[in-house]
This record gives sequence, C-alpha cells and structure tokens, in this order.
Amino acid sequence: MPKHTTFADINCAEGYLDIPVRYKNLEWTGFQCSSKIYQNQGYAAYNCNIIYTNNNSEFVSFCFGNGSISVRHLNMLFGVTSLDVSVSAPWNFHLTITGYRKSMLINTYTSTFMGPQLMHIDLRWTDIDELIFSSNCHFLLIDLVLTRAF
Repeated sequence: MPKHTTFADINCAEGYLDIPVRYKNLEWTGFQCSSKIYQNQGYAAYNCNIIYTNNNSEFVSFCFGNGSISVRHLNMLFGVTSLDVSVSAPWNFHLTITGYRKSMLINTYTSTFMGPQLMHIDLRWTDIDELIFSSNCHFLLIDLVLTRAF
C-alpha cells in the first residue's frame, strides 16, 4: 500500500531543521525540513512563487542539490511510486534520480525543466534500498509516495 511522506508530523515552523534520524524508518542525507510559510517569506524578496501540492501538510523537505534516502541500515527494500518536486526560481533545473539495490544501479530518471514549476514524477520503482538525488540547484521535495517491499 503506497504511503505519502509529507513531513506533516515534523514541527519546523521557523528556519530549517534536519530531518530526524530514521524519520519514517529511512536514512535522510542532504535533506532538511521547513514550513511552507518560511519558504514563501524567503522567496518573496526574489519575486518567486512557490507552487505546492495540496498534500495537507504545512511542511516540506528542502534539498541543497544532492541528497539520498536509504533503508540500507535495515537491510530491506522499498519502492517509490511518485514524488513532487518544486523549483521556486526561474532556473534551468536539472535533476537526476537514481535507485540502487545493494550498491547496484537499478533505475535512473533524468529531467530538465525551467522553474518556477512543480513537477510530478511517476517512477513506480520497486525493490531498491537507496534513492539518490542530484541537481544543479536546491529544490523542495513536497510529497514522496513510498511502498515497502517487505
């Protein structure tokens, strides 16, 4: 059964907060949590308009460009159904997402688009233990839909 990871249960009303260790039983590297209000205030000075998914959460995850999500500590696998990524400024955004199982490359997704924009990405990947994000600028991870493969 797919589960939405929306960061609604992390209270990070002001500034940025590291995503807690083992949040949702996952290892998060390179991601922080922030409120949508804080993001809007920060980008208002640049006349940027952040586009969000209506996911019933006041919080989002922020990545500075490179990050990973893993369950290697559990020696288990998971699946990624989809995710929503938002770029808030008029940047030419390049994103590569790679899925690994036991350090072996399983899947790769690459996209380039111009911000500001919200991008819904359908992956439907199964049986991975690590998801790596690589981009040329920071982005918001609004919604992440995972399935457990165990």
